[in-house]
Amino acid sequence: MYNIERTESKTIIVKGRVQRVGYRNFIKNIAFRCGINGIARNLSNGDIEIFIKGSNSVINEFISLLNKDMPEKAVVECIAIYSDGEEGYRGAWRPLFDSFQVDWHDGK
Repeated sequence: MYNIERTESKTIIVKGRVQRVGYRNFIKNIAFRCGINGIARNLSNGDIEIFIKGSNSVINEFISLLNKDMPEKAVVECIAIYSDGEEGYRGAWRPLFDSFQVDWHDGK
């Protein structure tokens, strides 16, 4: 019998001092280590928005690493996680590829 996990999607909002401190690059490195697809961007209110897609176990691993061994100047105050169908879930704001991407411009 195979243990096949279904693919899930999450919107994650990271609040705190997370912009202009290397946090998006940190997120990208975690995503590559976990083998998860998604995208991250700065929001105009100072938060970072992340959209990820993967198995539940990989998503949980990714989320567990978001506030460990962070860039020195980063301070995470809160991580909000929204599943598909929940209020706060936004989905991807542009097409995804077979990897994790970062929008390097400042977001909306």
